[in-house]
Amino acid sequence: MTRSVSNIIMRNVLNRLKNDGINPKPIIDYCGISDYEIEKLNGRIPESKHYRFMLKANQYIEPINEIFLEKVIERSFRNFPDFISICLNEETAENALDVFMRYRVIIGNCDNILKTESFNKKRFEYVNMGPEQLGATQAIHNFIMIYSIAKSYQHDLSVEIGFIGKPRSKSFLLDDFFKTKCLWGQESNYICFKYADISISSGIYNPTLHILQENRLNEICSELELTDRFSSLIKDMIKKSISEDQYTNDHGVLDHICNTLNISRWTLNRRLQNESASFLSLLKDVKVKESCRLLTESAYSIQEIGDYMGFSSQSVFSRFFKSHVSVSPMTFRAQHKNQ
Repeated sequence: MTRSVSNIIMRNVLNRLKNDGINPKPIIDYCGISDYEIEKLNGRIPESKHYRFMLKANQYIEPINEIFLEKVIERSFRNFPDFISICLNEETAENALDVFMRYRVIIGNCDNILKTESFNKKRFEYVNMGPEQLGATQAIHNFIMIYSIAKSYQHDLSVEIGFIGKPRSKSFLLDDFFKTKCLWGQESNYICFKYADISISSGIYNPTLHILQENRLNEICSELELTDRFSSLIKDMIKKSISEDQYTNDHGVLDHICNTLNISRWTLNRRLQNESASFLSLLKDVKVKESCRLLTESAYSIQEIGDYMGFSSQSVFSRFFKSHVSVSPMTFRAQHKNQ
């Protein structure tokens, strides 16, 4: 799976910029990010665009503020309900932190968190795999979530926490939040828990629900493996062009997609070639599948379906359909009429 981040993260940052009175459009344009990538349901932002955006956005916003430290679990649940739900349904805080590590790819996989264990402590080290200029910014966000999850099991937590770099503006808020003095200028970003704190049984574990939650998260991760491919994004955009009646001809759809993604035809084709795909093959696949769906699920006439799919005539549509499905549209509809 390629490195990427849920577009929910970007939408949250964009909302924060707007709330602070900052116009985010120049930032979005600078980073080459399309509205489609930002708004797409369950969308992902590629690693390169994510880091470019964060570097630019961090010039305008401070990662530490009072609002961000309030209702962390509630806000995280709104963004990633399936993921946070299982983190709150474990036997111990230790198990919750382990499941957080296992499924955090749902939020993103551009970075890494290393877990080490000693006789009486469990240590998490955040490894920034992006630009050094980001400093401890991403570590702060991750540790806030990790600490909040652990605290939902045990209110009286004692942690050791350290960050690389110099103290940030309002870093005293982190001292209040973690109930300890955060150390700066460290060799790594880390948060350390005592086993005695995180190994206490919660008494709220529901094993039946946990199985369902785990199955759902495994499904989401499997879906991410499939939809993370660039070709999946292009197929979704082709479907969207057809459903929104933006289809004029093959080249028109290609130009529309390139304009939406702010990339050239050459770049689009090169990225598809890296996945052993082409625009025309994806277009053909979408046309065939959408035609089959409309023939079986709608009352549109064959002429109307052909028009909808951008064919110049019913005969042209019928020849295209038969060449790929081996039967005519009329025969296909009759065969699937009662299914």
